[in-house]
Amino acid sequence: MNEVFELIAVEKLMPHENVDQEAADELHQKLLRENKWTNPLVVSREGLVILDGHHRFEIAKRLHLRRVPAYLIDYHSTSVELRKWGTDDDLDKQIVLDAAKTKQMFPPKSTHHTFPKTLRQTNISLSLLR
Repeated sequence: MNEVFELIAVEKLMPHENVDQEAADELHQKLLRENKWTNPLVVSREGLVILDGHHRFEIAKRLHLRRVPAYLIDYHSTSVELRKWGTDDDLDKQIVLDAAKTKQMFPPKSTHHTFPKTLRQTNISLSLLR
């Protein structure tokens, strides 16, 4: 997997899942306390579809951030896997791309992507993302 780290404009990102509002509220409070962004989103290069980080994306919108840290990856790489959350059932990656494009969102935590390596965390002040 050949990932590229960038600060991406929030308005360009395309989600494919809704979020659990209670979990988003908890994350919102955590980010406000820490005043830094530590866990970048993972986004497909093609179409800027969010693969990992829907709750973080929701918080970025709540905080009126202009951009967020993200890793851009080749979603079609065979090293990126997609499963139904909590199962070993493989899913077709095209359904994620279609959901984002048509704005027909999946329920929270429906899809689970795995990546071949751990992506580094960041330590970026929220003020730099506004």
